[in-house]
Amino acid sequence: MHFIHGRSRHPNPVPLLLIPPFPFTNLSFRHITDIFANPNDPDVDQPFHFVMPSLPGLGFSDPLPSSVHTVSKTAEMLDTLMKQLGYRYYIASNSGSSITPKGSIDWKIINHLAASYPGSCLGVHLVSPPWKAPEARKNPVEWLKLTVAKSLKAGILGYTKEDIASLRTSDRQRAKKKDSDMTTIGAFGAYDPNTLAYALCDSPTGLLVFFLTLIRMLGSEKEFTATELVTITKLTWLPGPEGALRLWAENDILAREEAELKPSHRVKAAITVFLTDDGASQDGPDSAQKTDSLSSFSYVCPNWGKQHYDVVWTGRIQGNQGLLAWERPQIIADGARNLAKALLAVDKRLYEVERRRGRTA
Repeated sequence: MHFIHGRSRHPNPVPLLLIPPFPFTNLSFRHITDIFANPNDPDVDQPFHFVMPSLPGLGFSDPLPSSVHTVSKTAEMLDTLMKQLGYRYYIASNSGSSITPKGSIDWKIINHLAASYPGSCLGVHLVSPPWKAPEARKNPVEWLKLTVAKSLKAGILGYTKEDIASLRTSDRQRAKKKDSDMTTIGAFGAYDPNTLAYALCDSPTGLLVFFLTLIRMLGSEKEFTATELVTITKLTWLPGPEGALRLWAENDILAREEAELKPSHRVKAAITVFLTDDGASQDGPDSAQKTDSLSSFSYVCPNWGKQHYDVVWTGRIQGNQGLLAWERPQIIADGARNLAKALLAVDKRLYEVERRRGRTA
């Protein structure tokens, strides 16, 4: 497993595992290391010992053999990596949208870390987690709270006025998209991952188109040069597309077999969500492009995560999330820092690596 390790030069850093958004690799995000490891004012912004791996089968990371469960094995490898680097305790964050029809791979991996390794992964920062609204049959109390809040259009019962406005806008957008889901992510979902693996192996153009479509789907506002696009594509597919598409295939199987992995106890979590832009639901010259973006697919209310996690901080961000690690990495850093702040207020174990170094010195 290939990883980037950025050690902070500041005192009292917190170990942070950052999982890049599938199918991008850590090699595309080297520029954000100092934002996390060496902030301009470490007294204000918590510094991190920063670890960012490349998922198996992407970049310089070897693909996993077909005999192993890829998502759970990847989570195990990441926990082992942090411990071998000397970080007995750490926090983890994903760095991109998890709002896809079945939830993204990096979401599945970080959820496995929280559920399976709570003794070392003390907290997680979740970007747009793919939680669903409570249903009357499965959770009548929470469903009733949501129904009342939406009916009154008020910030009550754990919902803010921003949540209610975004949920209502999201409902309208989803109704408009109902008959046009074969665009963007729907088009990829129409193919079996094995079919795509064979097709992409024989088509460098297909590999490039895959990323062009993905970037459009995520609603990126960054203007990539032709060289940047080719470089991103080449860095991602270095081992070939088979390993990456095995991750995708298993993600699809997990979505059918387990709606959500339940942690043995509620791990502390910080949650970042993006408020739906009402302007995106109006007719206009840019409406088609905005509707195609993944950010308009669904709004996830932070309140829905409280049944699975101990939510210690929530960030509601205006605007399209796009490609955060390129366009607004500070949002990821802010979520991780607020998680670390909440944890350190009640648990100093995240500083243990520095205490051990002090004793050995």
